[in-house]
Amino acid sequence: MTTSQDCSHLPPPGINQAYCHVSALEGGMMQFPSASFVTPANPEEVKMVPSLAFLITHAQTGERLLFDLGIRKDINTLPPTAAQDAASFIGNWSLEEAIENVPNALAKGGLKPGDISRICLSHCHFDHIGDPALYSNARFIVGERTREILENGYPKDPKSEFASDLSPESRTEYLRFSGEKCVRMGPFERALDLYGDGSLYVVDTPGHLPGHVSLLARTSADGAWLLLAGDLAHDCRLLHGTAKIASVTVQGPNGESIVDCAHADQPMAERTIVAVQEFMKLEMTEVIIAHDAEWYAVNKGGEYFWPGKISPRRSEHVHQ
Repeated sequence: MTTSQDCSHLPPPGINQAYCHVSALEGGMMQFPSASFVTPANPEEVKMVPSLAFLITHAQTGERLLFDLGIRKDINTLPPTAAQDAASFIGNWSLEEAIENVPNALAKGGLKPGDISRICLSHCHFDHIGDPALYSNARFIVGERTREILENGYPKDPKSEFASDLSPESRTEYLRFSGEKCVRMGPFERALDLYGDGSLYVVDTPGHLPGHVSLLARTSADGAWLLLAGDLAHDCRLLHGTAKIASVTVQGPNGESIVDCAHADQPMAERTIVAVQEFMKLEMTEVIIAHDAEWYAVNKGGEYFWPGKISPRRSEHVHQ
């Protein structure tokens, strides 16, 4: 059962507290029409956004974990529906320009896919799953509800955008956010301590897609935290409260009304964003979403990208 930790605090560091180094990785570029994700928005605005992945290195043991895998080099190996989606988001960019893939990013610091021990996928949309087959030594970690998506995926459902063989079943762990190991982490109701030493937590952040999770890394021995937030929001204006999630009602193929939204469960996604906003108020915290165009513009090619690492947040709560 979930423990009753105060929702306004994160666990303080202990003696010889374990923590993690986090490095950003280039995972490709996409075109986002702003009006599809936030309101109010200029209907003509199209933003170039990254699909960020992250390398997490345990500072004490050296174990390496990836959070998300970016966009794969050959989108035509995706299920047909996902390949069409990928082509529309990549737009007029050639694949060589759009996809600086994660294996290439790892190589900049002398790593190969085989050096990765674990991979945590925030969810299984095409711009986060890369090419899992390249990581033959890694165990995959996903939210429990991802199982139902994959079991009913392609080719069982020819129209599904999710491949049923996304990751090897024998090396995939579907995380259940229940039981004695499930803990509250500040404003987040459900989290699991991945290493058992308080250095890295998988956080249940529902709303975008069933099974969506985030990673909460302790990035210093004295209590700095970094939330890698995946697609719980697609634009930082949502986190700062200057915009809301966009949704429009469109007519379906049979004349029915369909709500078109970037999130499968918009009310749940809105509640998750509120929790993130509360997290951002805490000391020594930072949030990075996967498609954070503003963060990327400031840090592209800099020391926060592998083989460098993201500096622990010391004063400001989140980048402005």
